[in-house]
Amino acid sequence: MNSNALARNINNLTRLFYVISLFVVYFIKVPILYFYIIFFFINVEILLLKKNQSNTKIFKTTQVFFTLFVSYVLFVRAHMCGFSLTTEDNLNTIEHLLFAFVISLMIYYYSSFFGKVNHSKSVVISVVIFNLIGLINEFFQNYFQGKPVFVLDEFSIKDLIVNVLGTLVFILLISLFKMKFTIQEKQN
Repeated sequence: MNSNALARNINNLTRLFYVISLFVVYFIKVPILYFYIIFFFINVEILLLKKNQSNTKIFKTTQVFFTLFVSYVLFVRAHMCGFSLTTEDNLNTIEHLLFAFVISLMIYYYSSFFGKVNHSKSVVISVVIFNLIGLINEFFQNYFQGKPVFVLDEFSIKDLIVNVLGTLVFILLISLFKMKFTIQEKQN
């Protein structure tokens, strides 16, 4: 199978996954997850518009990882396995860490594909934007929960720390992949 056919298959399989996920959300009755699925579906489709960049092996791997992340969120939020509260809390923390990584990666692709920004600047832009969004999100959560808006409790601080850890994982992995593909290009 040539690389174009493989890319089309991955595109079609991820699209099918998102459609099936909408049905899963209906059955597990967690309507907030509709937003997750639609968000990822639309953003992946937008990134796929940049054919030269989105048909690369690294982006196809990322595309599959995005669907695996959404699968993980569906699994955690479905609460079908009856995990203990400690396990649920740990799964939620892992979800936050992966969310930070995935959204940072998505911002990275947007800045690289559409902003024509180099690798280093895209990494910095991704980390700064994601962590600002995370901080603003904590303030919004406080507002909607009737808490003082600009006071961060222990849960908010935990979420912000996990966000930073997730962006550090992003920096590490994106740097390793960049190094790997740079070495491969030099060898070819």
